[in-house]
Amino acid sequence: MRRLPEFEESAILRRFSPSIINECPTYFIEREIGIRIEQQVRPIEENDFRDMQSFCAVVAYADIVVAENMFSNLATQSSLHKKYRTLITTKLADIPNALRVA
Repeated sequence: MRRLPEFEESAILRRFSPSIINECPTYFIEREIGIRIEQQVRPIEENDFRDMQSFCAVVAYADIVVAENMFSNLATQSSLHKKYRTLITTKLADIPNALRVA
């Protein structure tokens, strides 16, 4: 298999990576949450990365996401719930009503 010269690969990545990130929901969500999580005063824990992976993978594809306070707040600050039309809540009790409305 022929490969592109390395300088061409780099040029292609520089040119297209912003659009890939913006158009791939998981990457977009990870960027938006990552920007906000880094701005927090509290230190980032190893567990935050695990939680973030799961959260980023589902927000764009689920109708309802039940998440811990931090990720729910960060997603709301990022308007991810509006972009992907997802109910992001911290309460299991919100699910029955959300299902009735949907």
